[in-house]
Amino acid sequence: MTIHRCWKSKLRRGVAAISLFLVVGWLAMMARQWLFRMRAEALLADIKSLSLNRSSWSDAQRLMTRWGRWGGYYGNCNEEDCSYSVRIYHLPLVYPAFVFEEGPHLGARILELIGLRSAAVSAGFHVVHGVVTNKGYGMDVALPVSRWIFPGGGFWLKDKIGSTYWPTLDVAFREGAKLSESNPYTIAEHPNHGLIHRRTILEVHFTPEESPEEQAALTDFRFDCFTRWAACLSRGELLPRAEEEEAADAREIEQNAASADLRTNCFPTVQIRAREARDVLVDEVVRSEAVPRQTNGYFKPLDSWLTDLRLKNVLKGTAPVRGGHVFRVVVTCDDEGKCSRPLSRAPVILTGTSFAGKPSSETPDFDAGNCGVTEATQENLTAAQEGVQQDFGPRY
Repeated sequence: MTIHRCWKSKLRRGVAAISLFLVVGWLAMMARQWLFRMRAEALLADIKSLSLNRSSWSDAQRLMTRWGRWGGYYGNCNEEDCSYSVRIYHLPLVYPAFVFEEGPHLGARILELIGLRSAAVSAGFHVVHGVVTNKGYGMDVALPVSRWIFPGGGFWLKDKIGSTYWPTLDVAFREGAKLSESNPYTIAEHPNHGLIHRRTILEVHFTPEESPEEQAALTDFRFDCFTRWAACLSRGELLPRAEEEEAADAREIEQNAASADLRTNCFPTVQIRAREARDVLVDEVVRSEAVPRQTNGYFKPLDSWLTDLRLKNVLKGTAPVRGGHVFRVVVTCDDEGKCSRPLSRAPVILTGTSFAGKPSSETPDFDAGNCGVTEATQENLTAAQEGVQQDFGPRY
């Protein structure tokens, strides 16, 4: 009996010790999760404190000193040119990118049950000639493990887009001189910021001219997705205002696409397109023809208008030929043939990207997208010239 009581007493002490160990371990991991959240918030505050085209190399060095444990750079890093980035992981051993190829394992599931999840934050800035010229910040947090692989065995998003991505929610903001890859329709609505939705990531892009109030609203990151017990399930829970505006922009673009004549949607934004395009030319149409062009299997067939133009003037950037010479331009149309088709024998404003090389139906000299050709009326020329003057560019 005494031996039995002794054994039960040892068992209770053992269970109590194990329970205490587990509780202390859980509390320690929760504390680390909250510490990660506080670091993420501090990193965002530091990046926001940098003022583009005003913050100096000394300001950048202070951040590099503070975040040196998680930061780094490639190549040279000095006052003349330095691209610096910071990346902080939480629970990296169960981060989706680490375990995804072999499928979610038991460790990730157990941690999720006790309110823990992997996440990461990143930030960066670029210094040129002693001045900060662009900056950015991003965060991503793992989806619940049940969303990684569906019950039937299919990987996340594979049925929708034909390939897999790490099952995380990703949001970010970038501030620089250009609103890269933004849509001219939406830029016309808000000229100093754009929202880009790339399959699994939502990015907000700003120019330095955007108001502080608007920037604050669109970069209101919700860090509770790192520490709340139930994991977040959508990007709108991480960056709500940006997700709301991106959805509204998408609806507006869809409505514009349904219009009977897309030209009326393209032309009012010539000033914005001239501001954002790499190359802006004034030309005269020599010849134009419609040519079917088959794209890859993920998209429907497109038509292209191949146009020969004679260069008259370069408003911005470079041209593929010298003045007075002829070059070839491609204008892409959707299935209904909606695009800014070149006008026969008329002067036009061309916005898009120049390419060097021999003109052919496969490799034209200039890509004008689907809205890159505008009639060169005096009103449109004035608007294009104003857009070119507003091309923010690095101002060091």
